Amino acid sequence: MTVALDATVALDVASGVAAAALAALAACLVWARRAVGAAEARDRAANRRADTAEAELAALSEAKAGVERVAHRHDRALETLWELAELGHARQRSDQVALTPGACPPGGPGLSGALQLLVDRVREEAGIPGELRVELSVQPHAADALIVLQTMQALLDAVARRCDHFAIDLRDRPGRLVAVVLGNGFDGGQGTVEDARSMARLLRGVGVDATVAAAGGNIEAELAFPVPPPG
Repeated sequence: MTVALDATVALDVASGVAAAALAALAACLVWARRAVGAAEARDRAANRRADTAEAELAALSEAKAGVERVAHRHDRALETLWELAELGHARQRSDQVALTPGACPPGGPGLSGALQLLVDRVREEAGIPGELRVELSVQPHAADALIVLQTMQALLDAVARRCDHFAIDLRDRPGRLVAVVLGNGFDGGQGTVEDARSMARLLRGVGVDATVAAAGGNIEAELAFPVPPPG
C-alpha cells in the first residue's frame, strides 16, 4: 500500500514538473513568435522607409536634372545674345572702316571692343568727350560680358549725356569685374540720379554690388559684378 502510494505521488510530481516545463516552453514559443513578429514589422517599416527614401532621391535627382537643363538653356541663350551682339559690333566696325578708308577698326572683339564702340557712339551722338580704361587679365564669359555691356549702355544713356565729360574704368579683381562710371559737370538733376539708383537696385537683385553718388557737379556709379573663376 505504501509503495503504491509513493509511486502515485512520484507520478504526480513528475506530471507536475512536465506540465510546468510544457507551460514554460509554450511561453517561450509565444515570446519567440512575438519577437519574430516584431522583427518582421521593423523590417517592413525599414523597407517602407527605404522605398520612400529611394523615391525622394529619385525625385531630387530628376529635379536637379531639370534645373541643370534650364540652367544650360539659360546659359546658351545668354551666349547666343552675346554672339548676336558681337556680330553687330563687327558690322559697326566694318561700316566705320568703309566710311573712312584705311582707318584702323575701332576696338576689337570681346567686352573691351564692345565698350569702346559704346563710348565712341555716345561721344559722336552727344558730342561729349569720354574715355575708356580697361584692364582685364582675361575676357569674361559671354553672360558676364553681356550684363556688363548692357549695364554700361543703360548708365551712359541715362547719365553721360547730362555731363560735360564721362569716363568708364573697368578692371577685374578676384571673383569680380569692377566698373566705375564717372561723369563730370553733371546737370541731370535728382531725377536722373534716382534713375541711376533704380538701376543699381535692380542689379543688387542679381548679386551686383552697386552704388550711385552725386555731389559737387559730379556723379559716380561703382559696380562690382560677380564672375566665376576662369577655367
